[in-house]
Amino acid sequence: MVRPPPNNSAGVAANGLPADPDQLIAWFIDSAHDELLTAVMGQASDAAVAGTPEVDFDYSLRTDLATMTREGLQSLLTCLPSDDWDGTQVPPVSDAFARTIARRGFDRAVMLKMFRLGQTVFWRMTMTVAAKYVEDPELRSKVLAVVWERLTRWLEALLERQMTAY
Repeated sequence: MVRPPPNNSAGVAANGLPADPDQLIAWFIDSAHDELLTAVMGQASDAAVAGTPEVDFDYSLRTDLATMTREGLQSLLTCLPSDDWDGTQVPPVSDAFARTIARRGFDRAVMLKMFRLGQTVFWRMTMTVAAKYVEDPELRSKVLAVVWERLTRWLEALLERQMTAY
């Protein structure tokens, strides 16, 4: 799932992981195997399709959703390790995806629902990883709070951009 923690003792928790939430988030992102990220992307796309039957039979839209999910996850992972970002990292493909939703005649609510379903998948994975790797409950709570705040801020920037493009 993830690579072993670094072998240094400065600022590390008892299990050898960084004790600072930002460093711990960065370590996880840097050490996550491609298989895990691919699984998260697939699960997020699948959940979005399953939860929005309007798009189930539209192969082209499903392909666009998979692209949006891949580029969106990459964008999010770039933003998570630091509080120093301004929202410009939202992937440009989000504009095209929003316009595709509009051209298909779907309401904006369909787009919002798909992203909330994807957020649920990502959050579930985040909770699982935090429970597995962050033994200290106080540090785990801090990490989850930081990830939630940044995830929410990133998603708000993404949706604002999409609403404009729609």
